Amino acid sequence: MMDVWLLSIVGIFAIMVVIFLIDYIFVLKYKYGYKIVELKLSHEEKMKKDEWERKVEWEKIISEKNEARKLSKEREEKVDKLWDDKDKTPQLDLNRVALLHLLLSGSNKEGVTPETLKKEVDKVKNTYEIIKDYVK
Repeated sequence: MMDVWLLSIVGIFAIMVVIFLIDYIFVLKYKYGYKIVELKLSHEEKMKKDEWERKVEWEKIISEKNEARKLSKEREEKVDKLWDDKDKTPQLDLNRVALLHLLLSGSNKEGVTPETLKKEVDKVKNTYEIIKDYVK
């Protein structure tokens, strides 16, 4: 009879140990499962944040390059416009340059006459054409 009581006590104790271990496993699973889910979520948040930062960085780089291209295009358009306008030097500007050269050089002793001004304008035009051909 004692053996039966002893066996039942040992059996009950074994069942209690098994139930305790099963409960302990569930508690650990719940406790650390929550932490694992929390770590996964924080990792996903970090990945999304890193992805967003990379996207913002790339957009910044692309916008800078687009702006640089835009500025370069504007400069090229200005240069093209100036290059197209180089052949359109008005006669008034050539007359002014010739008159300024005559007055500042002091080589004309008899004064500025229409003939000397015309000769000087022709010299300025020739010089202008030489420079224009050299620049091309």
